[in-house]
Parts: sequence; structure tokens; C-alpha cells
Amino acid sequence: MVSRIPSLRLCLAVLLLLTALGFPGCGGGEAETSASNPEAGENSLSQEEGQGEFLTPPEAQDPFDGGSPPAAKDRQIPEPPELPDPFEKPEAWAWLNVQVSLEQEGMDALGVGGVELEVYGRRGERDMGRTKAQTDETGMARIYLRPGTFVFHVFVKPTVRTAPVMHPLRREIAAGENVDLDLKVKPCGLIFGRVLDHEDQPVAGATVKAWFQERWAVEGPDPLEVDVFSKSNEKGEFYLAGFPRCQFVVDVESSGFASVRRLTGIIDFEERIEGVELRLAPAFELIGEIRSAEGEAVADALITAGMQKRRVRRWKGPKETTLYVPSRQFIIKSDQDGIFRVPTVPEGQVWNLMVRHLDYRQSLRKTFPGQRSIEIILETGFVLQGVVSSDLGEPVFGADIRLKGVVNGRASTKLDGKFAIKGLKDDPAAALLIYQSGYAPKVLWPLIIGEDTEPLSVVLERSVPIAGEVVDAEGKGVANAQVVVKGQFLEKAEDLKFFPTEAPEKMFELDTQVTGVSGSFRFADLYPGKFQVEVTPAEGGEPIVVEAEAGREDLRIQLPN
Repeated sequence: MVSRIPSLRLCLAVLLLLTALGFPGCGGGEAETSASNPEAGENSLSQEEGQGEFLTPPEAQDPFDGGSPPAAKDRQIPEPPELPDPFEKPEAWAWLNVQVSLEQEGMDALGVGGVELEVYGRRGERDMGRTKAQTDETGMARIYLRPGTFVFHVFVKPTVRTAPVMHPLRREIAAGENVDLDLKVKPCGLIFGRVLDHEDQPVAGATVKAWFQERWAVEGPDPLEVDVFSKSNEKGEFYLAGFPRCQFVVDVESSGFASVRRLTGIIDFEERIEGVELRLAPAFELIGEIRSAEGEAVADALITAGMQKRRVRRWKGPKETTLYVPSRQFIIKSDQDGIFRVPTVPEGQVWNLMVRHLDYRQSLRKTFPGQRSIEIILETGFVLQGVVSSDLGEPVFGADIRLKGVVNGRASTKLDGKFAIKGLKDDPAAALLIYQSGYAPKVLWPLIIGEDTEPLSVVLERSVPIAGEVVDAEGKGVANAQVVVKGQFLEKAEDLKFFPTEAPEKMFELDTQVTGVSGSFRFADLYPGKFQVEVTPAEGGEPIVVEAEAGREDLRIQLPN
């Protein structure tokens, strides 16, 4: 299967900031601390008493002293057991020389000293790791690696003045080889504001956190590490630095409180967002219990908990590119006893609880203001079951089954080719999509689901490829061009507007490739029929679209000058 190539984005946990100007410290990761400014007084945040005008963080506090605490599996790209002075025998090492410079319009680039770097690489098939380094006063870091290390990328961490940079390298460094990198960083964005409680009083010591991500990525089932954080001072004031050009979310937490007004939006390099007001309200923990109709505890139920109308409720932020949004949602699972806990529910709010489990029908419940416990009973629902076999009559093991309709479900076939999706409701027009590598994706639609639904017998046929090359105006292969295919999988094209989900090649991530060095591409697992083939050069521009029949392996697509 060919996977879609995600765009690069900064999703690395880097926490920074200093304790300048009356702030408690901030840094990367929970276990990190940062430098403080001994000369900053309690009121140094404002130019005059009571004005509250924020000052730019002092350059003396640069660089940020932080970084995410390494996970247990993290280790450096291995240093030798007995580490000699590498400068004595430079030919025995691979060298990566990184120059980090600040890029400013109309000025020469200046070396940035004290910036932390991380080099992510691999030796062999499984020897993964990272090496950390720091630039000297000229902005240079000389990093020695074991010969044969394949370096994926170099990450330049943010500081109070500069935004982070991820530089893909994707090459092996041999013994005695010197690889020079000149990395330019840009001045970062800054956010200034206050933390207030429900009575408009300042909250000191609150933790203000920011992610360089869009809102719903932060509120997903897998928690993201914070990118930067700070603490509010005794006046409730805070600032955050280190922002690149990105979407962001700024949230706040304090013991006994829940955040009821957060900030999200877009920030640019060198941009200042001022006058932010984050709000806290008294909160409590909600404890729930999930059981079946027979009284058995239901483990591993997925609970999405959040205030009503949270997706549409928002307020104007301090800039046109920002919005205030309400309390975050929580996506959690019940434990083996069917128990779940929502850590912070603001007092006075009505919350919705959506509960899903593969063996039961989904359930929607509401809590009234102040309710601290809830019991939820799940019903069994209908079962869709069947068997998947090949065109030779053999069972197909491990096929991916996706159901889309009134209730969505997913399963995979067992050794005997059988599958079952439970907890379903009546549905007159569900869609079932089936795929296994080496076979053509299959679609069953419309599929009636109800009490009388019979077991299905699904036969998969061998897949059909589309392959070829992308060339330029001179006939030379074009590398790194994006190629996307889109097929006609329904008998009538007009039925697409009623189809409840995306095309099977997109659903199973079979629709996108990037051309190789010679410009070649190959889509191995397609179904019979006509496809649109869309090619976009690596540098962007208008895509080229051609039509091809599945089974063709000599497609030649020429890009214009």
C-alpha cells in the first residue's frame, strides 16, 4: 500500500521561555527549568505602575534553556563506549557542521549562540536515536557522529527571539566526511496577556501553555506535548515566545480551576499579539461508570466529553486572526471496571458525553450543572457479519473492513476470513469498504442494516496497477512530483453526492505517491476502470490531469516548461 505523504509541520515538543520581568520560569517539558533574570523586579512587566504595557523580553535571557524530557526509548546516535577526543582522529568520525544565523530583512544574518539542536538519525535498520548539541557564540555547532549514520533531519529549537526550524537532510554521512549546513532562523512571534478568574481577579502562578497546532489536533484522543509554556506573575500577566508562522492554541490551567476561555488563531514571524485575556472558573472532577444492559462493566469505551455547542461557540480575539474558544473537550477511555474520569468540568455548565464501543450502540448523555457522577447503560444493537474470500475461494486474512453510515464501524478479518461489526442501528444505505494488499478495494453500497440483515459473502479480485513516469519538457524524469489518482468506483457518477464517505483509494491511502529520482511512479492496488491522474511538481504550480485505464503501466506524463 502506498501511504499519503503528510506535509511537514512542527509538531515537536519544545518548551521554552524564561522567568524575566517578574515571571516564574518556563521551559521545555515538565522536568525542565529555565534561567531567571535576577535584575527583574516584581513590577518590571509594566513601564509604569498600573499601565500594564508589556516590554519585549530582554536579549540577555536568550537563549531559551529548555527542551522536552527524552522518552525512555530516546538515546543519542551512539557515541563510542570509550570516547576519545574526536579532534585527534577526525577521519574516524562523520562530522555535521551546523551554522545557525538570524535572518532579518535588510540586515546581514547574525550567528545565534546558545541555540539547542537535535539531530535525528539511524545506524542500521533499527538503531534509531538523536544527538543534542548547542551552538557557540558564533552560532556554530560541530557534531560528530558514528560513520554511516543516516541523518533524517536537524531540528533547531526556539528561543525567546527566534522561531524553530526543521531542516530535512535525508542522507548518510561517511567516515571522515564533513557536511556543512547553514540554517537560517527567523525572529519569533510573541503573545502577551493576563489570566483572570470568574470574578475578573488576576490569577498568579497559573500555567499558560501553547501548541503550534490547530485546535482539534490539540483536543484529540492522543495528547500532544506542549510546545511552549509560561507562568503568570502576581498580576496574572504572562508572555509566550518562540512562535513560528503557524496555527496555535493557548490554554491555561490552575489547581481547582478549568479554562473557560482559550485563544486560538494564526501567528506570523515577528508578530506581537497583545491584550490576551484567558479565563478560569471553579471546576470539579466528573466520575462516570459504564455498564451493559446485563449489568457488566464495559471496559475500553471511548468517551468524548465537552460543553454543549463547543464547536460553534466562539468570541472575537485581540486580533482579526485570533478567536477565543470555550473549554476544551476530553477524549478518554473507561477502565476495566467501566470507570472513567473527566478531570475538569467547569461549575455551571451542561456537558455532553458521547460514548462509543465496538460491541455496543453509541450513547449520548448530558450532565446538568454541578453533577459529579453519572451511570451510562449501553445497548447491544445489531451485528453485521460476513466472510471475505479471494477469487480462488480462499479466505482472506487481515482485510481492512470499514463501515460508514448512521453508525461507523471497523473490523479486520480473522484467519478464516470472517469479520463482525457490532453495536449497529437501522441504516437503509450504509457503505462497506473492504481492502487487503494485493487485492482491489471493494465497495458494497447501498447496504441495508437491520434486524434481518443476513451474513455477507465478499469476494476480492486481484488488484490492477497504474504505473508510468513524469518527465519535463526535455523528456528528463521529474523527481518528487506528487501524483494523485481518482477513480470511478460507482456505476453512476451522479451517485457520488449520496455516497456517505470518500472514495476507497482515498479511504485506504492508495491514492497518492511521490515520483522517484527517475520520475517513475506505480499504484499497485487499484480496481478496474478509468482513473484521473493528477500530477503536481514539487515546486508547486498548476497540476496536470490526464485520464488512464487501470492496467496501464507505460503512462508518460510530460510537464510544460
